[in-house]
Amino acid sequence: MSFIAGDIREVEVEHDFDAVVGRLVLMYSADPAATLRAALRAVRDDGLAAFYEMNMGGVVVSQPISPLHQLLGRWVSDTFARGGVELAMGTKLHQVFLAAGLEAPRMCTDALIGGGNAWVERFVSAFGANMLRSILPLILQYGVATEDEMALETFDRRYREEVLGQGSVIQWLPCVGAWARRRAAG
Repeated sequence: MSFIAGDIREVEVEHDFDAVVGRLVLMYSADPAATLRAALRAVRDDGLAAFYEMNMGGVVVSQPISPLHQLLGRWVSDTFARGGVELAMGTKLHQVFLAAGLEAPRMCTDALIGGGNAWVERFVSAFGANMLRSILPLILQYGVATEDEMALETFDRRYREEVLGQGSVIQWLPCVGAWARRRAAG
């Protein structure tokens, strides 16, 4: 196995691959169809393109409603939106695949969803204060929230108490997978 550092639109490789796979890639591209077309240059005829992208534009789900879960989703989505990320890339994959010259993709969607102590512990350790800290400079730069509003030093504890205290089932931002075969040239 080897890795090549570079821009996917400019990297040259010596042979064709069976597939190109991307996870949370196209949502950051100014021209996702052009990015996908460039990646397809390295894929053999009848090879596979498979991408998995988020849909961040809607609200996150919690039942009963968890205000802190809703805030977490809003802070993340608003930060990405103000940074120029395409929030609906998951559902735009169909158009992107067609514009890149692929056949209409097969698609599926999924989202993290669950409840109870063990599930909430895993969720908050992955998507709680640590994630917010990782994007904190952007949250502050874009004016999405203040450090006082987030209170990151107590965020995870407050989140757990609220969600578990009311027995909420929580769902995170959905993702969409799409895959299609590269048509033979000609």
